[in-house]
Amino acid sequence: MARLGSHRDDQLRRLVDAYDEMSPAQRLEVGLLETLALAVGLHPAEFFGRVSSVAYRHNFDVAQLTAAMKAKDMIEAAASFGLEKEGFKDRELVLKASKVLESGPLVTVSQQTINAQMAAGLPPVEGSTGRISEMIRALPEAGEDYTDAEFSVAENKDDQEKEEEIDS
Repeated sequence: MARLGSHRDDQLRRLVDAYDEMSPAQRLEVGLLETLALAVGLHPAEFFGRVSSVAYRHNFDVAQLTAAMKAKDMIEAAASFGLEKEGFKDRELVLKASKVLESGPLVTVSQQTINAQMAAGLPPVEGSTGRISEMIRALPEAGEDYTDAEFSVAENKDDQEKEEEIDS
């Protein structure tokens, strides 16, 4: 945010320049923000106000920015309040406001009953394994002509016997 506002604000520009000149190890130091702000003549609260102003001008979520900048303090306060009997309620509100904790169900389960019907004309599956095995055994050997092969798909043994009588 400071970088976005640095083209309009000389103190923010100097703060960004000082940050850019730092080594990666220096950028990890505790209290870096306060140190940089004071080095360019800004009180840390004034720096926060200017950065919030930049965020507002550029349509950023200022509430989320505020929560992020004070996250350490908020976590410490939440931890101490959490030790009290109703201590979970403040953390719930803070975590929902900063969108760390989502409200509402995380998983939605939908159960539907679907009735499936078999298409008409299909033979029942029960007892068909024996007929399929017989059909496979009746297939001509490899290399034989398949065009004259006869196959029977009878519903049951009685139908199969009737077909055999008709064929003979």
